[in-house]
Amino acid sequence: MKDERSDAELLALWRAGDSGAGGELVDRNFPRIKAFFARKTSEYDLIKELTQRTFERCVLKVHTFEGRSSFSSFIYGIASKILLEHYRERRRSERDVPIEDVPIVDLDPTPFAIVEQNSERKLIIHALRRLPLEMQIIAELYLFEKLSGREVSEVLGLSEGTVRGRIRACRQQLQGHIHDLAESPEQLESTLMTLSKWSEDIREKI
Repeated sequence: MKDERSDAELLALWRAGDSGAGGELVDRNFPRIKAFFARKTSEYDLIKELTQRTFERCVLKVHTFEGRSSFSSFIYGIASKILLEHYRERRRSERDVPIEDVPIVDLDPTPFAIVEQNSERKLIIHALRRLPLEMQIIAELYLFEKLSGREVSEVLGLSEGTVRGRIRACRQQLQGHIHDLAESPEQLESTLMTLSKWSEDIREKI
């Protein structure tokens, strides 16, 4: 069986003109980016639109990407910008608070449906949505997508020291929201245990 080529190998081939390698790279990363947006809204058409815009911009910008960082940081950087642009446009009449500091539950007040049977995982997703938007992005990329602190800093255009401080704050805030949302001490304990285990497979479970 042919060994699977890495993102870096596919990217190099794509930049050299191999459109098939580009298609393979897009197909591989499409579910991850779709899940990234699906944790922000239940509007299917919006998830589809934001995902499509992300990869359209990726195709336009791939030849400007020099490969000094991972493809994950490149594509998540685009997705994060698309997300912030969308919510800035939606809230253009309310400019008193930076969009990065507003929780998703305030930006997207429509009922959020979670296709997840596990009550602890549902609670974690609702807790994530209570974090300020930038904090939610950091929590997802670092805790669940396993990007390094350096890669997260590249995604958000912040210093690595700033990102590492915010990672610590993310953990504390996320645990605090879980504490507030838990309906019993037993659910709180089991959810905090689930949080530590779930980071390994959150993409497949949402």
